[in-house]
Amino acid sequence: DLTAADPSAEPKVLRGQEDIITTVAFSPDRRWFATGSNDSTVRLWDPAAADSTAEPKVLRGHKDYITALAFSPDGRWLATGSADSTARLWDLTAAAPSTESRVLRGHDGGIISVAFSPDGRWLATGSADATARLWRLKVDELVGLACSLPGRNLTGEEWRSYFGNDAYRCTCPDLPPGAGAPADACQLAPGETAEP
Repeated sequence: DLTAADPSAEPKVLRGQEDIITTVAFSPDRRWFATGSNDSTVRLWDPAAADSTAEPKVLRGHKDYITALAFSPDGRWLATGSADSTARLWDLTAAAPSTESRVLRGHDGGIISVAFSPDGRWLATGSADATARLWRLKVDELVGLACSLPGRNLTGEEWRSYFGNDAYRCTCPDLPPGAGAPADACQLAPGETAEP
């Protein structure tokens, strides 16, 4: 309690990271407090919980230490930067945000900083490679753009580049699969609807 006569008297101590904590951030809706560490993980703590020191959600996926954290203005997304030269986006509204992240690749050096634009439409990443990158984040706009420009779904190689070993699926339901994609990937069963 920073309004107490001695605010250092009884702070909440959060334990769980397995190495030094390199970065911390609060979500704008005060739902989450995040810690990033040299152990390559991010932990999400619930400061409003009866026991805010209880076991946090652990976000795994980076291959090197965490260097930066930022929450989107609406509190839905957590961006993480790492010395592994990637940034990741975690959907905090997902039932299990720790099981899936969107990986942003392209930098040739570790990510040093991440920041969302005030309207939440862009994520900026700064890197040890002496570049900054702006990533457009409105997923619906990106899907529409990704479908309209090539006039097809992702190729098998493109899918693996962006989604690793996840099962291929069509993101452009009215367009054919790209080269190297499973031939039946975009065929719907009777009564089935496409989900982008």
